[in-house]
Amino acid sequence: MGVIMESKVPKVTAHTGCMDTIPNTLESAVEGIKLGVDIIEVDARVTKDGKVILMHDDFINTSLGEKIYVRDLTYDELNRYLFQNGINIVQLSQVLDLCKKDLKTLNIDVKDFNGIEFIVKAVTEKEMENYVILSGCDRDNIKILNEHYSNINYLLNAEEGICKEDKDIYKSFILDTCKDAKDARCIGVNLFYMDCTKEFVEYAHEKGLQIHVWTVDEETQMDGLIDILVDSITTNRVDKLIKKVRLRELKYS
Repeated sequence: MGVIMESKVPKVTAHTGCMDTIPNTLESAVEGIKLGVDIIEVDARVTKDGKVILMHDDFINTSLGEKIYVRDLTYDELNRYLFQNGINIVQLSQVLDLCKKDLKTLNIDVKDFNGIEFIVKAVTEKEMENYVILSGCDRDNIKILNEHYSNINYLLNAEEGICKEDKDIYKSFILDTCKDAKDARCIGVNLFYMDCTKEFVEYAHEKGLQIHVWTVDEETQMDGLIDILVDSITTNRVDKLIKKVRLRELKYS
């Protein structure tokens, strides 16, 4: 499977918009692939007629100042609105094709779970189940995935901003998060990098869970996370992280 991670160095995940590209574009994905990342990350939403597109926000503003939700527009309607502003919509199928060609894993950050069936369908139609990770999944979402879409790999999004200084609270955070992830058969936990510690990583690994952290652009923070053996680091500064990972690989070789 494309998402198996058994290494002393983390996988490099290119955050959408990496290296100053426009987020959720083919250009962004191509840039990450060109630089040699392991995982490409995108945001996904579904239109009214079931088309899966790359988009972060849940609404658009029209030229008349109207606020319209993506889920209330068909693909053609949305395309007309955005084309007026020089924006070309990218469909999930397009970036799936890119990743399939280069055998890259795709991290799909699901922004609206009401359309999850269409996202899973797009993945299965491209036979990319083993090269896709779904993120953006809270505790309710992972229960749905476990019950209906267990052929897809997914991460539990951990709560953000937990107080690490309170040892009892943080310990409960680790135990509860990992238990929920294991119970729902997640492959791991998607964790804000500032909430990540060696203690969390070691416990998760004992339970057979991966730790994916986001979004890390400062080099000193990259170093610290590499040291505690996280499984994946999401970054905009792909060039910096790849250089660090390659140097660490040489150290272990």
